[in-house]
Amino acid sequence: MESKSIIEKRLDELELKLKEAKSKNNNKEIEGVLNEIYKWEENHFIIVKEELKALGISNYKQDLSTFMNDMRVFFTNTWSKNYHEDLKELSEYSNIEEFKNFIGETAQIRYEVLSNCFIGDAKLEEHKKLISKTTRILLKYYFRI
Repeated sequence: MESKSIIEKRLDELELKLKEAKSKNNNKEIEGVLNEIYKWEENHFIIVKEELKALGISNYKQDLSTFMNDMRVFFTNTWSKNYHEDLKELSEYSNIEEFKNFIGETAQIRYEVLSNCFIGDAKLEEHKKLISKTTRILLKYYFRI
């Protein structure tokens, strides 16, 4: 199952803090929380990029585009045609958060959906061969698949 880093946990805490500040309509507090969120997000992205670089993801933007294309093709080949229209939401320009939201609301749901995609019969095994090494790295990093 997908686990949260210290930074992701802190960002969740800050989101709650921001909601509280907004409910109080306290603009100074809202501004302070937003500034802290931006700093944590920036640090998180820097750390993620460095971790991915160590795993072989050297051009994040290009590699993420490859991931999105691979996953769209994989889903087209393995999902029911009833869901093919929904796949239009994914494009080579989608980011990882958009992909996560597309797959499911929570980490648990995302894990279940994706793990079910990669476990099964021989036909699924054949489709898995279509996925690039880049996509396998990103699936493992973000979703523990």
